[in-house]
Amino acid sequence: MCVQVTATVLCSDGAVAASSVALNAVSAALMCSDIPWEGPLAAVQIAHNASDGDAGQTTIQPTSEQLLGCGLSGLYVGTADTALLADFQVAFLDVVHFIL
Repeated sequence: MCVQVTATVLCSDGAVAASSVALNAVSAALMCSDIPWEGPLAAVQIAHNASDGDAGQTTIQPTSEQLLGCGLSGLYVGTADTALLADFQVAFLDVVHFIL
C-alpha cells in the first residue's frame, strides 16, 4: 500500500518555519489512523550562529529573525532509531565550527 499525505498550512504567525510543524502534524495524524506505516517521525529546524572567537549558539526551532545571518540552518527528520533526512544550508562555517 502506498500512502501520500499533503499538509497545507492554513494559518501561521510566520515566526517559525512551518515545514517541521507540518511534518510533525502529519506524523501524529498517521499515528491516530489505522494506516500501517513505519512511524512515528519527528522533524526539527536547527540553526547555528557563530561569531568570531566563540563557539556560537545552536537554536532549535529558530524564529525567522534568528535565521537571518546564521552560518548554518536546516531540517533534521528521524525516528527513534534512524535519521531519515538532514537537509542543511551553510552560508559560512569555519573549520572550528564544522563539528557541532
